[in-house]
Amino acid sequence: MHLPATIDPRRGSLLLVIWLACLSAYISYCLVRFSALSDYFLYTAEFAQDNFGLRLIAQFLLCIGLYLIFAVLLFRRVILRANGIELSPATSIIERLARLVILVTPAFALSYLLIDAARLAADGTWVIWLAAVVVMLTAVFQSFRTLVPINRLPRLDSVWKTLTVLVTAGVCALTLYLWLWRDVIGATFFVGGVGIILLFMICILLVGEALVWLSGIVRGFAGWLITIVLVCQLVGASSPEFTHTLVPMGDVKPEAPAAIESVVQKRGIPSLFPAFRDWLALRHVPSKLSAQDQKYPIFVVAAQGGGQYAAYHTALSLARLYDTCPKLKDHVFAISGVSGGSLGAAIFSELLRRSEPLGENCSTESAGVGILEKSVREFFEFDLVTPVVATGLFFDLPSLAIPQLHLAPDRARTLELAVKHAINSSAGLNDDRDTMPFYSSWSASGVAPALFLNTTSANYGRPILLSQLYMTDKRSKFFFSSLFAPVLSALMPQTGTDKEHLRIVQRMVVSGIRASEYSRPNYFNILEYRPDLQLSLVTAAILSARFPYVTPPGVLYADDKFAAADATLRETTGLQLIDGGFWDNSGIATANEIIRQLKDTEETKSLVQNVEFHLISFGHSNAALHLEGERGAQSELLAPITTFEAVREARSFRQADALTAGFKVVHGYQLFDHQFRAPLSWTLSARMRAQIEARSGGKVDPSVCCVLRTPSVLWSFIPEFVLDVDPFKKDLGPNFAADLERQGLKLVAPNARQFADVVRVVSANSESLKERSK
Repeated sequence: MHLPATIDPRRGSLLLVIWLACLSAYISYCLVRFSALSDYFLYTAEFAQDNFGLRLIAQFLLCIGLYLIFAVLLFRRVILRANGIELSPATSIIERLARLVILVTPAFALSYLLIDAARLAADGTWVIWLAAVVVMLTAVFQSFRTLVPINRLPRLDSVWKTLTVLVTAGVCALTLYLWLWRDVIGATFFVGGVGIILLFMICILLVGEALVWLSGIVRGFAGWLITIVLVCQLVGASSPEFTHTLVPMGDVKPEAPAAIESVVQKRGIPSLFPAFRDWLALRHVPSKLSAQDQKYPIFVVAAQGGGQYAAYHTALSLARLYDTCPKLKDHVFAISGVSGGSLGAAIFSELLRRSEPLGENCSTESAGVGILEKSVREFFEFDLVTPVVATGLFFDLPSLAIPQLHLAPDRARTLELAVKHAINSSAGLNDDRDTMPFYSSWSASGVAPALFLNTTSANYGRPILLSQLYMTDKRSKFFFSSLFAPVLSALMPQTGTDKEHLRIVQRMVVSGIRASEYSRPNYFNILEYRPDLQLSLVTAAILSARFPYVTPPGVLYADDKFAAADATLRETTGLQLIDGGFWDNSGIATANEIIRQLKDTEETKSLVQNVEFHLISFGHSNAALHLEGERGAQSELLAPITTFEAVREARSFRQADALTAGFKVVHGYQLFDHQFRAPLSWTLSARMRAQIEARSGGKVDPSVCCVLRTPSVLWSFIPEFVLDVDPFKKDLGPNFAADLERQGLKLVAPNARQFADVVRVVSANSESLKERSK
């Protein structure tokens, strides 16, 4: 008894095989060129080197087994054909070459990534070399098999051999799938990213094998499946809300911004103005200063988006600043984060909150790796991307076809679980507790700054603020309320007691005001939409970092018990949130709004006269704007995607905007330079982390840290700028550093001056307070 291994070749199969060969080659080429994937393989190689043991050996054997199963299944699908069909010599050669491309290009792409990772990693990555050898030998063996004329291959294996291959692959895939469904974090930690991808490809091949076996009814099966998918799409289903809890609010129904703020304060969330006043009072800032007294410096941090490299840059730089100058806990008031910068700010804030009591010293001298820096480094050694990839491939993809199907928590929830696990592990906790409240974790007497995390409304294209201190755009809202209230009160006597008539009149008034001068506020606070909302710290950070396709948009539905303060939000049945970088990728816009409100409000205007605001901005240098982006025209398919990313990077407030808004000084920690390329991913190899560490403070020898070169001030009207010396070292000679010095140029560690300036400002203020107290 024999079973068919493939569909018999029919007329036109040559074109299909050639099309598949081109697709296989193109995908393999894209994978090799994808910088984030290359860095992930390097991360895997370094992990193998640092954590070699029984678990890693088991993971290696499992991945090799998965690869061999994948190679066998792919070979059966691509090479084996039925006898009895004679092909012309030219057609036979072309088809064999096309099938050879289908077989070997994925193997060569995988082996290239493995070899490149093993080459770039330090010594001791022999296990990666061994994996690359296995992949290459498999590709060579399959290549030799394709040299046999297709119509001379043995017809097929016996039914038992066929069943053995399929049952082995099916049992392996089902076992790992159930493990992922039960514990996606633990399973992906053991299997690894490469194993997850191989498992997904095995599942695809098994589905294809099943369709071949059911070739007699496959058309009917496909027809019913398409019908079911279309019906499910037409019926639709509500997207699940992001993870949150609710605070009991009773029968409160706020109808105006002031009422919303009152409700928010009753549940324990302070507003910006009283919080700032209490924060200053606990720092014993004098209410009056003489002309010769130094003003109290207050820092607001703006953390730019950009994946995990932006998160690491933010968290590491702040950790180094606090380790060097713990007195900063009394000077850093708030952090405005976007996307990856929000994650870095949240991680740093939580680790700072859990850290040992900080001291009062402040010195520019380096004291080695501090407690906070050690915890931050440990966090960013975790793999956050593999659990998200596994959830997306195995659980979220079916939900795209059938929205009613929710097999497991989505990618965003999985990323939250991975971040919580990493925070607890780096903080030295063995449990996986979920005690990271967002709104209740800030206090005026605490050491952690207040977090202002920015996301964007997909409904209206406006920023949505998730902040530990309640702040709202009162300019537009009070203007709207001041118009709405008198007009409605004048019309109410004409409505009588008819509630339906009253609702119609209200809608007419709202429409009229909008059609005249009213425009939507510059931003919304999410508590204006749902004042009973309770979030965890990690959920709030991930809401700000909902990058398209990596994680789904966050959804929050309206509650009839609450009437939003703004008419636009009041009519919104479902608020959809995406990455904060859509509106402003720098975080400076919200930082500007914080000091604008503090300076313009009577409640805090007198206090602000005794302080000076400094902005610490973590972002890209001007060089990045010239180095990044596409130089040529894109295809019709790629143009919308590249435009989205270009606008996301370009739509950022600049340091000049901060100076205009009222910051006295901007300390710009710029990450990009001529030689640094950070992959937009959620894993960072040790090499990439080392490059970021060399650009996150003045703790590295300028001659070895990196290739950033800056000239000294030649003339007062010429600003400092970036020079790339590396391409010219051969012309400068071995003593190029001395040659540069003679030219008036010097080597400096990136951001060292900004790092020292912040510490110096705080240290000088501490000395001033000591002298004043005497």
